[in-house]
Amino acid sequence: MRSRKTGTCFSSSNVARLACLGLLGLLAGACAEQELTNDDLLPQGPGGVGGGGTAGAAGSAGNGGAAGTAGSGAGGSGATAGSGASGAMGGAGGTGGASGAAGAGAAGGVGGVAGAAGVSGSGGAAGTGGVGGTAGGTGGSAGGVGGTGGVGGVGGTGGVAGTGGTGGDVCTDPGSSTGPAGVFFSEYVEDAQKKAVEIYNAGPAITRSTCKLLIYPNGQTSPNSSITLTGGTFETGATFVMCLNSSVSPACNQSSGSITYNGNDAIALECGGAIVDVIGTIGPPAPARSWQGCGLKTEDQTLLRKCGITSGNPAGFANPGVEWTSPPGGPSLDLTNLGSYHCP
Repeated sequence: MRSRKTGTCFSSSNVARLACLGLLGLLAGACAEQELTNDDLLPQGPGGVGGGGTAGAAGSAGNGGAAGTAGSGAGGSGATAGSGASGAMGGAGGTGGASGAAGAGAAGGVGGVAGAAGVSGSGGAAGTGGVGGTAGGTGGSAGGVGGTGGVGGVGGTGGVAGTGGTGGDVCTDPGSSTGPAGVFFSEYVEDAQKKAVEIYNAGPAITRSTCKLLIYPNGQTSPNSSITLTGGTFETGATFVMCLNSSVSPACNQSSGSITYNGNDAIALECGGAIVDVIGTIGPPAPARSWQGCGLKTEDQTLLRKCGITSGNPAGFANPGVEWTSPPGGPSLDLTNLGSYHCP
């Protein structure tokens, strides 16, 4: 059925069409509220033509937009309102898409591997500590602590000193000489009344007058007496005896009142201008009464040269027992062997 009225059409078919269009706009808006994407927007429904005073159907809701103006869909351009009464309020705007879940933070870097411990140092010097490990990524553990230095080796214990060898007994030793064989004192006699020296030649023959007897009293360095041996040849293996006086012994070859030594006076034999043998020690300090050692002394005794002696000793002695010994009967004043060179 059609009714005509100036500027208006209210046929039943038109009314039905308008109603359907309005319902479709509402359904489209509801769907847009439930599911809306940036790439797939539903088309906006055109606004219905307003009837005389009846509101036009709302357009479809736009994609995530605010609510549309009357007759306009949310987001998209709304349909133009029909002439006549104002169209009904457009459909509610579509609900915005849910916020995306917060992105998970990047996982912390793996911790650096701890540095290996330093190798222990060799014995003696301390070992060098190991280098710490490199730091890992963000949040990683620090590098390992360096290794502890090795302890120095302990020094070895020093060896025990060896025991010194036992020296020989100079008192019983036969004596020895280092120089070439020559002339030397072979017997010594001293007491208050009897003083004599025997000289023996173990070397080649020499002229006796090239030798002299020198006496150094009380530690002096210069002799106070010098007695030259009398003429002739001093043969190899021969003896020559010098005495204070001839009463000392029949063996005396030469006597002199200058032979007045005591037990603490040094006596030297000089030949060819050089001292070749000394009894006692020339120069200070002189002993109080005599030089002593090994039961021997240069006072009130007879001394015999040991058999191992073949030359004189210019340095003399502090201990007579090193190169001298007593007569066979022991320490005493014994002139038995004077003039015959006897070594026990």
